[in-house]
Amino acid sequence: MELFKKIGIVVGVLLVIVVIGSYWLKDYQDSFKKERCVEAERKANRMLPLVKVSNFRLEDRNVSGRLFNGSDFDLSGTAVFELTAEDCTGEQCIVIDREFYRVEHLRIPRGEARVFKSKYGKIHQGREIKYAYQLIEIDLTHYAWNCGYYLGK
Repeated sequence: MELFKKIGIVVGVLLVIVVIGSYWLKDYQDSFKKERCVEAERKANRMLPLVKVSNFRLEDRNVSGRLFNGSDFDLSGTAVFELTAEDCTGEQCIVIDREFYRVEHLRIPRGEARVFKSKYGKIHQGREIKYAYQLIEIDLTHYAWNCGYYLGK
C-alpha cells in the first residue's frame, strides 16, 4: 500500500510539472508569434508607399496590372486593392460600388516588378462609370500565423 502512495505522489508531481510546462510553452509560442506578426505589419507599413502599381485593368471579374517593389525588402505576401465605381454627372461623382481585391501569393524581390491577375469580387460596370483603384494594404503575414488574433484585426 505504501508503494502505491509513493507512485501516486510521483505521478501527481509529474502531472503538475507537465501542466505548468505546457502552459509556459504555449505562452512562449504566443509571444513569439505576436512578435513575428507585429514585425511583419511594421515592415508592410514601411513597404506600402514604395510599391507602385501600373497598367491596372478591370475586366469583368478580373483585375490585373503590374506591381513594382521599390522597397528595401522582398515582398512575399498579399496585396489588397480597393476599387471604387463612381457615377459622375458633370463635376459631381457619387460612389455607387466599392470592392476589395486580394492578390495573393506574391513574390517580388526588391527592385523588381511582377504582373498580377486576380479573379475576386464583382464590381458594378457600365459606360458612364468611372473607376478608381488604390493599393491599401500589403500583408506579409502568413495565414498559419493567425496574425489577426495577435494584431486585434
